Amino acid sequence: MNINIDYGRTGIPIHVPDRNLKAILSLQPMPPIPDPAAAVQDALQHPTGTRSLPDLAKGARSACILVCDATRPVPNQVMLPPILDALATAGIPRASTQILIATGLHRGATPVEILEILGPSIPSAYTILNHNARRINDHVYLGETRTGAPILIDRRYAAAGLKIATGLIDPHLMAGFSGGRKLICPGIAATGTIRHFHSLSILDSPAATAGTLEGNPVSDFSFEVARIAGCDFTVNTALDENRQITGVFAGDILEAWMQGVDHVRKASSAPLSEEADIVITSGAGHPLDGTLYQSIKGLVAAMPAVKPGGTIILFAAMQEGIGSPDFESLLSECAGPDDFLNRVKEPGFFRIDQWQTQELARVRNHANIIIYSPNLQLARFAPGWLNPALSPAAAIAAALDLHGRDATIVVIPKGPYVLPTIERS
Repeated sequence: MNINIDYGRTGIPIHVPDRNLKAILSLQPMPPIPDPAAAVQDALQHPTGTRSLPDLAKGARSACILVCDATRPVPNQVMLPPILDALATAGIPRASTQILIATGLHRGATPVEILEILGPSIPSAYTILNHNARRINDHVYLGETRTGAPILIDRRYAAAGLKIATGLIDPHLMAGFSGGRKLICPGIAATGTIRHFHSLSILDSPAATAGTLEGNPVSDFSFEVARIAGCDFTVNTALDENRQITGVFAGDILEAWMQGVDHVRKASSAPLSEEADIVITSGAGHPLDGTLYQSIKGLVAAMPAVKPGGTIILFAAMQEGIGSPDFESLLSECAGPDDFLNRVKEPGFFRIDQWQTQELARVRNHANIIIYSPNLQLARFAPGWLNPALSPAAAIAAALDLHGRDATIVVIPKGPYVLPTIERS
């Protein structure tokens, strides 16, 4: 069977032998909203768990709106205009309304990316800022979490009279689901806070996985920081396979977000009777598969669908290569997953982006990994991490050679957007 996999901006066709194909896991169909702008406007007027945005904005002298960076396909050009109009109508001047890109520890958005994130009209009318987690003086100290982690939050957000977080809800490899509280932590937190948020012990929890919220220490930490930092209003969306809006969830940072999570869980859950020998997945295409760092989400999402010792084949464009210099150096310095895990457990060890390396190690210790990406320079990897493939056909052939001509194959064209769920008879 010929199947199109999400890859870069265009997708990539692959051929899977019919005799091996067990299942194609996709998002459940959800009807797109006919008039998304009207839906956003209605959500601002009738939110969940709090007063309407126009009411909250009355009397506020300034506002800070958090938006995702260029690695998320958030429909900001639909969401932001009604939000900005509500603030202006309430009397908050444009000059006192800042839009802060919640980068976490990612690099700042470039001018071209800012236009892609916000569209052409908003950047010319409002102050657009990049968060920088490494600049400690850009943050204010708000105390400690229950576990003693310092809470350091971007001072521009902390000083705002009205605090708004926007985003996209989809499955998240560590935090269960994205959106909501994650715009604050790690979105606008300093390195010192993110270090604890992504600590080895937190990520070692079996509950720190996609689709899991109960007992998930990553999500719990994020919520604790967000509550202390404060958030007056959130607006989150859900998207279908064609990135059309299927839901708008506005209001309280927990109550409204949980409504969105219930919606997204139904859409993303994909039942499977048993694990396969081989899973073919993706980094979900542009903008999610710009680097290996981001594309690891597709590998982690595929884990529940593959047998221990099986193979995951990842297709990702990775036009920017591996990722940050910190992430790249970890993969080149460590001989493989076991070497990395031994180093990260040493007292005092800390490297930025070690958390994504830890996730990659978890996948690699569960399954073999084959990657097709012409833009990835695998020569910079230690040999224990990944196996490159020269073509899509070569990747599939290598996996079949490893597991036999009767090996079962599951395909997940949209990678991390899908939650494989084993439902044994």
